[in-house]
Amino acid sequence: MKLKTYGKILLQGKNPGIVWQYTFSKTINENKISTKGHSYLWVTVQSDCSATCGGGHLIAKAVCLQDHRTRVNSSFCGPRIKPLTETKICNTHPCPAYWSAGEWSVCSRTCGGGEQSRQIQCVQRKNFQKEEIVVHAFCPVSTPAQIQTCNNQDCPPEWNSGPWSQCSKTCGRGMAKRDVFCKSMGSSMMKILSESRCNAETKPETQQMCVLGRCPKNERLQWVISAWSECSSTCGPGIKRREMQCSEKSAGGKLITFPQRRCRNLKKPNVELEEACNRGACPLHHVYNRVSGWYSSPWQQVSEDSKAVILEMSSVMLFAPVTVQS
Repeated sequence: MKLKTYGKILLQGKNPGIVWQYTFSKTINENKISTKGHSYLWVTVQSDCSATCGGGHLIAKAVCLQDHRTRVNSSFCGPRIKPLTETKICNTHPCPAYWSAGEWSVCSRTCGGGEQSRQIQCVQRKNFQKEEIVVHAFCPVSTPAQIQTCNNQDCPPEWNSGPWSQCSKTCGRGMAKRDVFCKSMGSSMMKILSESRCNAETKPETQQMCVLGRCPKNERLQWVISAWSECSSTCGPGIKRREMQCSEKSAGGKLITFPQRRCRNLKKPNVELEEACNRGACPLHHVYNRVSGWYSSPWQQVSEDSKAVILEMSSVMLFAPVTVQS
């Protein structure tokens, strides 16, 4: 009776005087090599597919197994009979359709709440092809957002101008007005601020001149010349004057006077408004001419007591009569 013993050899150092010798029988059968106690076999294993759908690749290569269980060095199986490594196609079925979202657009506002959008498409990848657009019905019911808010912070204060009012006059020069206020735009509403928060130097005008058209000509307007005034002197040479006025004759025949600008489109009459006059020579009469001025009398004593003497002086204005002709 022969007893076969199998074991593992552990070498931990030299054993003086002890020599070990092992002999194994070896048989080769195609991809399988057998030795006493063990068998070695080339087995093909595959890697994972490079894609889960739409077509991918995997690699099939041979590994050396001991007793169909343990992977060992390829020298045990015989490199000459090792199967070749192969690349195979896998998972060629079409992929499920899905939503593809593009890049967000630039925000519509830099502050105060704006919007940005992106393109959403239903795409599908088929056998070794690029993604192609398919109908939306192939994709899931819930779609990614196409629009979102952005830049929700409040804007810096700025002036806001309202619309101009109607011109204050239907013809000629008038005035139009508008409201101007300081504001800040928030994400949901406009905020009215104190005017001190905005730059006073950049505040827009609140009123401006307007002209809707020339006023129709008033046929009743006219230049009216008044009568001459009395001569400026009662005798001798003088001047007499008269006025030119913009007037309108009312229905009752009375003249109504207006500012001269109302008649600016009417030609003024070419008449003199001042004229010399003379009401005759003036009669002779005496007048006094101040030829000497003030004169003072000598001092005179008017009272006396134990402490002081009071003096008095009188002053008179003297006139010399002269004869002149007015």
